[in-house]
Amino acid sequence: VEAARDLGLSYLTLYSFSTENWRRPATEIRDLMGLLRQFIGDELPTLKKEGVKITIIGDKKNLDAEIKLLVARAESETAK
Repeated sequence: VEAARDLGLSYLTLYSFSTENWRRPATEIRDLMGLLRQFIGDELPTLKKEGVKITIIGDKKNLDAEIKLLVARAESETAK
């Protein structure tokens, strides 16, 4: 994200979790979701301060309730 800003990019799309990833062992999925949880917790204040808008464009239906709330919060808090 920082490099995109430094390069003057206005938009950056990140592909981070495909539908095939749901076939991984449950422990791997848990760990990947933990990384997302940690990222939002650690980086959201900085992203907001830097004017980054987060939009999740994938299918969120298989995410657990806590992750759904976290991504909704990230989207809401960075909407403007």
